[in-house]
Amino acid sequence: MAPNSWIGEAEAQEWAFVGLWFAKILLLATHPLALHQHPEINKHRIIGEWEAEDFTWLIDGSPAPDGLSLWAFRAEQEKGTPTARVVLPKVVQLDDGSTTRFPMTMITLEGICLTLVYHPGWAIEHPLVAEGAAWELLHGAPKGDLADLPLLPLNAITWRRPSTVVLADGLRLDGTLPPLGAMTDAPIPGNLFDVIKAASF
Repeated sequence: MAPNSWIGEAEAQEWAFVGLWFAKILLLATHPLALHQHPEINKHRIIGEWEAEDFTWLIDGSPAPDGLSLWAFRAEQEKGTPTARVVLPKVVQLDDGSTTRFPMTMITLEGICLTLVYHPGWAIEHPLVAEGAAWELLHGAPKGDLADLPLLPLNAITWRRPSTVVLADGLRLDGTLPPLGAMTDAPIPGNLFDVIKAASF
């Protein structure tokens, strides 16, 4: 599929394997010890926000964590007008001072754009998935052909990344928060107004 810009009919299980492969590639490519033989590649290598504990499932044979998502959409190699924005904090802080990181990596290859995000305990409603323009490949991969999705610019979705979001008192990353999703021009989306106590952009 790679030489054909990821176009081609595939079963759901096959797309799930592709998603797992991409997740591993995106994680390992951003490992702080990752080096390439060609110095020019090292200059432009993917920089990630991942830490040592994020790699354990690659070593011990565990399945991909529930809070790890990989979204894919059909993409051209040029920028255009973004069609959606999602707020995704880099760090979430609880009222007891404890913090949880939400690292991400995004890459565009010929014909496909991939975004890997770890968001434990806080669901994300990806706006392109809601429109039928993207797939999530790690949990419930679809059956089909990437060519059936609309061709979008590589920056079709913009991830707004506040450095820290503090949750309102008593709230936890336990799956009960309203999902992160498409945002308006307001600093904090309306569905999260009662959830976020403070945000540092």
